[in-house]
Amino acid sequence: MVKFPKETKTYANFFSYLVINQVKTPRNEFVKNQWVKQLLKNYIKLEKKRYYKEHLDEYNAEYAGIIEEYKNGLLLFDLMQQKVWEASNKDSLGLQQFYEQHAKDFKKPAQFKATIASGPDKKTLRKLRKAWSKNPEDASALRQRFRAQNLLFDQGRYSLKDKQIPSKLKAKPGSSKIYKHNGQYVWLWVEELKPAGIPPLAEIRGEVANAYQNQLEENWIAQLRAENNISINESVFEKLQEELE
Repeated sequence: MVKFPKETKTYANFFSYLVINQVKTPRNEFVKNQWVKQLLKNYIKLEKKRYYKEHLDEYNAEYAGIIEEYKNGLLLFDLMQQKVWEASNKDSLGLQQFYEQHAKDFKKPAQFKATIASGPDKKTLRKLRKAWSKNPEDASALRQRFRAQNLLFDQGRYSLKDKQIPSKLKAKPGSSKIYKHNGQYVWLWVEELKPAGIPPLAEIRGEVANAYQNQLEENWIAQLRAENNISINESVFEKLQEELE
């Protein structure tokens, strides 16, 4: 009935289509013949569309390239999963050894936990500093009260290199001086100091694991290059450069 390069549809397929779709046959013989012809025509048209969609990569070079790129991406993902991500997750001993060998790379500067208050009026900050120093346990109420006086508050862990920290600050527990910084007046209440040093693995495991994965990937790529001859098709390379420009 209709033949495609890689498959053939027969009248048996057509009648199966009619049964599946529960098509009712007209009683009038003439009408029936015309009706069957039209149904057959529609069926062939549907099958042509289906076949084209299922074999689009054979007729459209651009689409074929996209599919090939997608397949290669999936292959690369599977290889990365096997050689890098799963390897790093399962290799606890290797992660520990990597951490010990590269411990200095994970050294952190001195940090401190603090509340930072900033605003355009130095007098308002002086009032806040005085009230806070007397009753630090009322911090929540003081923040609410002084927000109404155009002060902004921030809380967290900081290092002296952070942008919101005045360069002249000498971090020590308690109240700081009031500094002019980034066009505002800034005051800090420092609660906790943490000296510079290398955190334990448990504290920075995610960061170490990420670095370990990068190392595994570099080792794997180096191994592939050592075991395989790599040649570049210059004409294709130049064509790709032109397309990307």
